[in-house]
Amino acid sequence: MNKTLAHCINQARKLPIKRGRHRVYAAVVNSKGRIIGEGSNCYAKTHPRNAKYSDNKHYIHAEQRAIMRSMRNGEGVKLYIARVLKDGTSALAKPCCVCDMWIKDSSIASVEYTV
Repeated sequence: MNKTLAHCINQARKLPIKRGRHRVYAAVVNSKGRIIGEGSNCYAKTHPRNAKYSDNKHYIHAEQRAIMRSMRNGEGVKLYIARVLKDGTSALAKPCCVCDMWIKDSSIASVEYTV
């Protein structure tokens, strides 16, 4: 397993377990393999860019936070996403259609996620 994806899994395990909320963590790395942006789901906020892609009011997903933070630190080349269940095992973290649009509009070249 890639060390960045392992890092995301470990960070997701540290997130609090709350009913109805996924524990998802994402990281963007640059061409040197250095993490330049990371984040978890934020259920308290949204972003104007989400309105561009969807009629629904979406909370900010981990992928979106990682991409926003990486934009301040240069261009990212790879996005890693991890989701963990209550028992700490990894689960499917495939980006939703809105996050797919964020990824396509950014400089992300590839995505790797837990299954």
